[in-house]
Amino acid sequence: MDQIRILYFNDAHEPDMVATEGGYLGGVARMKTVVDSIRQSAPDALLLFGGDLGGGTLAGKLYRGSVMVDFLSDIGVDYANYGQHDFDYGIDNTLALTHRARFTWISSNTMTREGGTIIGSVPFAIHRIGDLNIGIMGLVDKVNTSSPRSGITQRDIIDCARDAVGHLSGADYIIALTQMNSELNEQLLRECPQIDLILGEETSQYITNVHFVGDKMIVDGCGNMGHLVEVTLRSKGGSHALSVHPISPSVRPDERLESRVRAIDEEIESRLGVRLTTLPQDRICTRRRTGELVAKAFREHYGTDIALVQSGGIRADLRSGDITLRDVYSILPYENRIIPVRLPGYSVRRLLEKAIIDGDDVALSGVEIDRSDQDPIIRVDGAPLEEDKEYTIALSEYVLSGGGGFDKIADSSYLLPLDRADTDSDILIRYLSSHSAE
Repeated sequence: MDQIRILYFNDAHEPDMVATEGGYLGGVARMKTVVDSIRQSAPDALLLFGGDLGGGTLAGKLYRGSVMVDFLSDIGVDYANYGQHDFDYGIDNTLALTHRARFTWISSNTMTREGGTIIGSVPFAIHRIGDLNIGIMGLVDKVNTSSPRSGITQRDIIDCARDAVGHLSGADYIIALTQMNSELNEQLLRECPQIDLILGEETSQYITNVHFVGDKMIVDGCGNMGHLVEVTLRSKGGSHALSVHPISPSVRPDERLESRVRAIDEEIESRLGVRLTTLPQDRICTRRRTGELVAKAFREHYGTDIALVQSGGIRADLRSGDITLRDVYSILPYENRIIPVRLPGYSVRRLLEKAIIDGDDVALSGVEIDRSDQDPIIRVDGAPLEEDKEYTIALSEYVLSGGGGFDKIADSSYLLPLDRADTDSDILIRYLSSHSAE
């Protein structure tokens, strides 16, 4: 055998198609159709999943990855890497997903907080196709970017990759499945030149991006399983080939999986179709406006001076018309606890520096930032921020613990115990139920 075919997709958050700037893409039923079509002529084609199926969307919140593991098993995935969202609901849920799968999870650089492996996963694998051995490793960065309670820690990526390469030295090809940014992928190829191909995480919701380090290819599949990437690896010294198969509405869905997707959608609608309020039809609520409304709900709920929302935690926009529980859980799927704390003014200023620098990445309520001067002016309830005055602020446990690029806040005092703090979605539900959407 002088060539092998590798099939790859990533970021399978929802079972159905997802609206993107490039149109509707993805869906497990259409993915299965495309995979089955390729495997009719290439039954040995190796199907790899790059990670992220456990959280970050409505289906993630409701099913915590279980339905997606079942669907990926039915599609015929052979090996999967963990993504950050596969740790969203803690180690017990990750273990349940690992054991539920009919494919093999690979994790080369993670461990439990107690120092053990994720039971049921392997640190690397060798898969034989004909007379060729394919080595596979799985690497993930920033494992606690979506939840501070994952129970998972990560080891040094480059050191673990070198260790995996050593164990895979007898393989004809080595593939790295990664959930990390382009710069780190490029560093990985420079530090571990034995790796032949990197299949990475999404850098676009609707475009698959390809770039090279020397003659080594890095493929960043588009999000929401919107494309199936096909890479043909030819014998050493030969040129490799790349094809991208859009998972678009023109693909006929697999009937059996499509029936199950429709049943899940009906179940969600029956559970979450409860109307909370109505947004006027002439209103278009952007992600920024949605974040500001969420921040206002947090501030009103606890009666704090300020509320801060990390915009990465806002996963959908409010839409015009009836707003239901389904909308709330789509916007806030993470179940983050929102905690009121007391902070001195200088700590508030330090916390808000990210809002000053990043702008749209942070939504605020109760505070204004005037950027007209070289030194931005912060006003709380219309008055300039005082460095020595204490303020109350509502924000997530995730931000408090240093998530989302914020520094960990060490000098805060909680205004109520953590186990009595309400979740973000519960707070927004109460707010919308008692207010007209603004």
